[in-house]
Amino acid sequence: MTIGDKAPQIFQYSVSIEGWDTKKQCTPRDIDKVISREIQKIELIFGKFISSGFNIWTTKNTEETLLITTKHMGRSVTLKIDHESEYVVNTADIHNPQRQDCIAMSQILNVIVKQAMSQTGMLQFGHRPKFFDSKDPTFVDDMEM
Repeated sequence: MTIGDKAPQIFQYSVSIEGWDTKKQCTPRDIDKVISREIQKIELIFGKFISSGFNIWTTKNTEETLLITTKHMGRSVTLKIDHESEYVVNTADIHNPQRQDCIAMSQILNVIVKQAMSQTGMLQFGHRPKFFDSKDPTFVDDMEM
């Protein structure tokens, strides 16, 4: 892994939908649906990316505001992607990393783990996450409900 000036960076972009029905607030689920529909267009711009809620993270930087016109629920809307911030994956001083970089990396890793667990059929439960395989449950006969 590279340390110092050549350390990889993660760029964060905020995502919103313009032209949204004002009677209903846009939710992260709505954003996910539009991103899923337009994934190929977004990958042409950014390459591979991670999305969660109102954010996209990628290793490609662009300062431009990106606008992608699409349809959602039969309505013409515009997906707006704005550069928000950037984070260094690791810093030159390993013992004193930037706090905001550490928080961002923790959030990004959390999204990656949750997406991987979902894609492999694992389900999360509890406040301190535990994962189990929903396709291969273990039944305990002696338990009463």
